[in-house]
Amino acid sequence: MKRKTLTGFICGLIGSLFSLFWGFWAGIVGNIGTVIAAAADSSATGSLNIVNVLGWLAFIGGIIGIVGSAMCFKKARTGAIWLTIATLMSGSLLLYIFIQIVMAAGATMLFTWVIVFLLPAILLAVATVFAWLAKPVNGTVTNNPYIQSNNQPQQKVEKTETLEDKLQNLKNMYDKGLITEDEYNEARKNILSKNV
Repeated sequence: MKRKTLTGFICGLIGSLFSLFWGFWAGIVGNIGTVIAAAADSSATGSLNIVNVLGWLAFIGGIIGIVGSAMCFKKARTGAIWLTIATLMSGSLLLYIFIQIVMAAGATMLFTWVIVFLLPAILLAVATVFAWLAKPVNGTVTNNPYIQSNNQPQQKVEKTETLEDKLQNLKNMYDKGLITEDEYNEARKNILSKNV
């Protein structure tokens, strides 16, 4: 459980930081480059709006991803929901930019673009999966008598036998042939002497 949560946290944090960076770049810095390209080509204005909106979505998704990654330690399901939202928001921009670059540049430096744009989206997706697979820390129901439902250790409560229970158990062992008559009589005397 802890390994899944830690893996989800690390993947979510790295993916979210990349999303913050690329979201900021696409929303602010990338916008400048697109404006220059749009001035040369009048058909690029639609692309400008999409990249700008997706850039801010990815930036917000990066913030949500960092919060969701941190929440995985305390509330796994809530963290998983936040990471799912972050993956959808940030992944959309990262995938869009990757497709645009591959279509424009072809296979030139494809590995670099995969690392730069697809890896953060994949890391966020992996973090989301691990967050959904992690078991909740609090409220775990267990059948272990030494562990309470809130994962606090407790002492096992032992049932105290009455004199009658002890004698009955001894008689049952004798009737089943588990002990001899001499052992039965000796154990009976010991039980009676301790409880009198």
